[in-house]
Amino acid sequence: MGNDNHGELYVMRCSAMKEAIYKVGYTDGISSDRAKQISSATGVPLSLLVVKSWKHPNARALETEAHMMLAPYRMNKSREFFSAEFDVINNIIESVIARDTTDTSS
Repeated sequence: MGNDNHGELYVMRCSAMKEAIYKVGYTDGISSDRAKQISSATGVPLSLLVVKSWKHPNARALETEAHMMLAPYRMNKSREFFSAEFDVINNIIESVIARDTTDTSS
């Protein structure tokens, strides 16, 4: 029973950004590898670091739901960067995961 959406949801941060700005995204690989990939881009002043990641059987859908819940904090519609304290982002993601677990257990 293969699922092409399995992977990790991650929260990353660039230490060069003074404000509480985080990237929330999904990878079908490993979050630390994704951070290295993104950090190699010329538009990133310093490396992105993974603050936290969650393995999930449907990480793509989890990312979509998390982005909807984080919409008030989104900095640009076409980017996955959010301006909020980490605790706010973490709590939103944890609530989405808990709701998903509750929905699938019935």
